[in-house]
Amino acid sequence: MSESAAELKKKILTLLEEDREFRYAVAGIIGFDSVLKSLESLQEQVRSLQEQVAENTKAIRALQEQALRHAKAIEGFSRRLDALGAR
Repeated sequence: MSESAAELKKKILTLLEEDREFRYAVAGIIGFDSVLKSLESLQEQVRSLQEQVAENTKAIRALQEQALRHAKAIEGFSRRLDALGAR
């Protein structure tokens, strides 16, 4: 590598480390901006999945409560049948 190429490389690396605007411009040129957009899309999908999980969790709790009520009702019927000697 020639002296001027080495100097240019050093300057570019320094700019990447120290200059945010330059760093973002380079990121856009090399396609990093598309990676950021993909990450944003993935974050939105994760948020949507989290909302669905929360809704499903509520539904499951409601079903558990309903099953518990049914179990108690069946237990009550069983006791009544036992009391009647039907078992």
